[in-house]
Amino acid sequence: MCRSFASPQHKRPKITDQTIASLSPVVSIVSDQYFTDQVNLLSFKQYPTALKLLAKAMYVPLPTLPHFLWTFEVEANTNSDDLIFVNVIRCILTDFYSKCQRNPQYQPKYERTFWVDRVVPIFQALGDHSQLLGFQWCEVPTEEHAEFTIDPTTWKAGVSNKFHDGLGYDNNNCNKLIMEGSSRYIDKENVQHSQDDTIKIIHASIELLDSLIRRHLSASFSSLCLIKSFSVQCVCTSITLSTTSLDPEDPGAYIHTHIRSADIPLNYDSRVSWTAIFELLAYLFTCLKEQKLVLETVTKESTGLLSVADDDRGIYILPEIISK
Repeated sequence: MCRSFASPQHKRPKITDQTIASLSPVVSIVSDQYFTDQVNLLSFKQYPTALKLLAKAMYVPLPTLPHFLWTFEVEANTNSDDLIFVNVIRCILTDFYSKCQRNPQYQPKYERTFWVDRVVPIFQALGDHSQLLGFQWCEVPTEEHAEFTIDPTTWKAGVSNKFHDGLGYDNNNCNKLIMEGSSRYIDKENVQHSQDDTIKIIHASIELLDSLIRRHLSASFSSLCLIKSFSVQCVCTSITLSTTSLDPEDPGAYIHTHIRSADIPLNYDSRVSWTAIFELLAYLFTCLKEQKLVLETVTKESTGLLSVADDDRGIYILPEIISK
């Protein structure tokens, strides 16, 4: 079932009504319901010093941008998360400054080159400074896929492995973020490729989610519904962040939600687009911190440290996940 579905947009994840029907019991929300949150910078405003840095940086001439970024004064009472995001911005925009020196003839022309040159540094900076994610890049398999497709009668994988352009994992080696680059060319979208990768991402994000939930099925269903897996799809020069979680109103089904989308700036004249990129990163940063607390609660519930009514435990409510 699908609660809401927006018409496809250029350089965004693509999914058809027919595909939605075939993905049952996946409950996919593909809509603009988070558009207002994005343009109001709802997540970015949680880091006011970082937002102030970016706002001022937009008016700094390119030759003096690095000096401005690294001499920007941070007040002594700035909280640690705000300071982390300040440093994320500093590193990403310093890299952007360097790329702005490049001869236009040498700009990336193909999907994989753009991925390594433009997408990887953005997320790697967030991971390095927040220490909430580590990354593996380019043709990365997941253990969750093997677990999802294994034949329990023979303990052999039922299908060949799938590989992803990026994989983010936490300090417990738990995979949290699936990443795909789509379209082959950065200036012309391959719609079929975008559709295929959107479906691939939905399946993979469910696998990550199910794998973690199966390890904590003694926790309460309400707490398990708070667990999220994340995905990023890059179509041409645009990235979209999505989340996948259980549907609290339909046990055994899922909600896949497109949260934030942004265009990666390719030159100094398009620098204002960094605002949307950092709003996307701020949302991911905030959610990853929240997920640490969610996992702590789920672990305490599943080990008996926190009491849970037996009829509220996931093991009795989610038979579909157990049988996968």
